[in-house]
Amino acid sequence: MGIKDLFKPEEQLICVDFNNPLRILYAGKKGSNILIKSILEKQLPDEIFEEGQAINFESLSEVIKKSFNNLKIKKAKVLFAIPSQSVVVRFINFAYLPEEELREAIRWELDRFTPFPAEDVYFDVQILDVVEREGNKEYVLLLVAVPLEVIQSYLQIFNNLKLDLQLADVSSFSAIRAIIKSRKSIPEETTLFLNSRYKFIDFVVTKNKKPFFFRSLIAREFFEEEGLDDLSKSFVLDNYLKEISQGLNLFYMQYPEERIERVILLGDNVVYKDFVEMLDAMFGLPMEISPLSLQDMGVQIKNKKILDEIQNNLPKWVSALGLLFWGEV
Repeated sequence: MGIKDLFKPEEQLICVDFNNPLRILYAGKKGSNILIKSILEKQLPDEIFEEGQAINFESLSEVIKKSFNNLKIKKAKVLFAIPSQSVVVRFINFAYLPEEELREAIRWELDRFTPFPAEDVYFDVQILDVVEREGNKEYVLLLVAVPLEVIQSYLQIFNNLKLDLQLADVSSFSAIRAIIKSRKSIPEETTLFLNSRYKFIDFVVTKNKKPFFFRSLIAREFFEEEGLDDLSKSFVLDNYLKEISQGLNLFYMQYPEERIERVILLGDNVVYKDFVEMLDAMFGLPMEISPLSLQDMGVQIKNKKILDEIQNNLPKWVSALGLLFWGEV
C-alpha cells in the first residue's frame, strides 16, 4: 500500500453465492486489504430453489432484500455467482482475428456451440491460448453461455435494490479463483478440481495452468440425507462415489490420452471425513483440500464469531470468497 492508498475510500463489496444454502459476504476492500464485516447463510425452500437452480425469482428477490436489511447493507458493489447448472460451458477452437471483432464473430455462430439462439442468450469468452493448426492460427477459447431469461432475472434482483452490479460469475469458477489466491498458483500437471456440493458435482480439469474440461452432474441422492441409518448412508455414499467415477469416465472418453495427476477437493461435502477418505482410496493420486486458511488468501476478520464460522467451514464459503478476488487472479 502506497501513500496515495491511505486517502482512497474503502470499497464496500457484497458477494452473493446463489446456491442452496444461499451465502452472502459483506466486506470492505482497500488496496489489497480485505476485511469481512458480516456474513449470512440461509437455507432456501424448494419452492424457491430446486435441483441446483432458482425457480421463483420473485420470492428469491424478497429473501435477498430481507438479507441485505439484516446485514444493514445500503450502498455497495455487488458481485454474484450463479450455479453451474444454469450455464453452458464449452472449450472451443475459433479462427484467429482481431480481439475487438471476436465477440461479434462468435455471436453469429453461437448455435454451433450452445443449444440457444443468439438472441436468447448472454455469453462471454476468455482467450486461453493461441495455437497453429494446418498453417493457420486459432484461438482456444472458454465460452460460457447463460439463457438471457435466467441472467436477467438475477440482475433484476439487484436493480430493484438500486445497487451497483459489478460482476456475474459461475460458482465453480469463482471457487477456483479463491483456491488460486490461497495456493498462489495452479499446478502445472493435469489437475482435477472436484467441487462437490450436496448432490451437485462439478469437474474442472486444468493442464499447464489452463482449464480444458468442464462438466456438471447431479447425483441421484446425497449421502448425508437426514433420517438415514449408518448402513443406508454407507450405501448412498458408495453410489455417490460411483457417480463421481462415471463423471470422470466422461473426461477419459473425451481425452483418452490424458491422465489426471492431482486432485483438489472443494465444496460443502469435503467437511465429511468418510467422503474424503473414500475419494482418496478411489483416486489413488496426490489429493488436497483447498483452501485451508483465510490467512493464505489475505482476508481479515475481526469478529471472532464470523472468523470461527468461516474458518471452520472454509470449503463451504469458497465460491463467495472467490468473488473478492475478481481481477486479481
